[in-house]
Amino acid sequence: MTGARLTQAQFIESNLTGANLTGIIANESNFQGAILTAAQLSNAVLVRATLGNAVLTGADLSGSDLYSANLIRADLSEANLQGVNLVNARLVRTIVQGTDFTDAILLNANVVSVDLETATLCRTIMPDGTENNSDCPSPASQGSPVAPE
Repeated sequence: MTGARLTQAQFIESNLTGANLTGIIANESNFQGAILTAAQLSNAVLVRATLGNAVLTGADLSGSDLYSANLIRADLSEANLQGVNLVNARLVRTIVQGTDFTDAILLNANVVSVDLETATLCRTIMPDGTENNSDCPSPASQGSPVAPE
């Protein structure tokens, strides 16, 4: 289904484990309770999509647009959310253990009862508009440039 247009589609409690949904356009679609473990959703457009209670463990959502999406009680453990747009999204009791939010934008997102301690936050725009760099590698850990001979 790579690049498919599925606006307002219904995937309620569907098992989409490992599915390749790269670049899918699924605005206002309903994935309530769906199993998307290890699914490929990079560059997906999921504006105002419902992903409440969905299991997205190990899923790749990098570069996706989740503007105003419902992620209430979703499991995003070990998911790749690098560069994801989560502006106005609802993350309430969402599980984000080991989730990578590098370069993600959570501006005005409703983040309630979410433990971000084990998530990766680097160049992450937080709900209040501040940038969180708490998990960015330090320049020393990136190695020193090699001097020309």
